[in-house]
Amino acid sequence: MDIDIGKLFCLFFTISVNETRLTHFINTYSEEKAKELADVYVQYNTWQCPTMIRMLSGLFKGSSEATAQRLYDLYLSLVRTYDLEGVKMMAGTDGSEGGAIHKEFDELEKAGISPLHVLQMTTLNGAEFLGRLDDMGTVEVGKNADLILLDANPVESVQNLHKIHSVIRAGSYHDKDELKAIKDRFEKK
Repeated sequence: MDIDIGKLFCLFFTISVNETRLTHFINTYSEEKAKELADVYVQYNTWQCPTMIRMLSGLFKGSSEATAQRLYDLYLSLVRTYDLEGVKMMAGTDGSEGGAIHKEFDELEKAGISPLHVLQMTTLNGAEFLGRLDDMGTVEVGKNADLILLDANPVESVQNLHKIHSVIRAGSYHDKDELKAIKDRFEKK
């Protein structure tokens, strides 16, 4: 019996799954089926937001560490397959904890997503999904000028997305010291 891997990951968060069932999911994973699913997503312009952090934290709550790791490794493979097959994806976390999006960048990198694609998942793709490429998603004259300025080139390494120098938001410039003060204030709450 073939298992639709996309349904597996959705099911994991909606039903209680025991070790035997998880092992069955792992053992019946099919890269061929994953590519077929990706092709359907591409054909119907179906977007994906992998939310790697949510998946990672959820897996280790409901099963043994070894099984959870095997399942997560398959999820990393699935996300990489989606990327290679041209499925449109965005970066997101479903989390509110500090630094979640940066952890998401790291997990996307573990999945084998290139730094350029991670950057696009974070900027351009969201604007495209919202139908707002005319006013956001890229740095161009006439578009919203909300920017994060980095200390290093994000196309060279996903780790450079962590190196925030400053932020320009709604016409206001916020340097590292101000950003740290804002972060500290929220962490104290």
